[in-house]
Amino acid sequence: MTAIKTAVIAWCLCFILLALPAFSETDKIVPYLSVRQEYSDNILMSVDDEEDDFITTATAGLAYRKDSERTDAHLDGNIRHLLYFDNDQLDSTDGEIDAGWEHRATERLT
Repeated sequence: MTAIKTAVIAWCLCFILLALPAFSETDKIVPYLSVRQEYSDNILMSVDDEEDDFITTATAGLAYRKDSERTDAHLDGNIRHLLYFDNDQLDSTDGEIDAGWEHRATERLT
């Protein structure tokens, strides 16, 4: 009995895995998060007054992608926060947005 159940489950998984490309979407929304730690021995890039510090950078963003035979589009946005260990007056938050769109009149012109 368990051998039959195992065989049925295996066949079902095979059919599901083979059918996945048929269900794939051309639109994707991908959230992302990253944390980076670095050390600089001259955070102000000064010749005379060198100051060292550890810098933590945290980035959170969202990316949208649309890929089809004729249209490729993307929209990416993120917020980045820099946190200095000893020099908190240099802490900052900024962000960026990037967008692009490409459309072909026919899929034959690639």
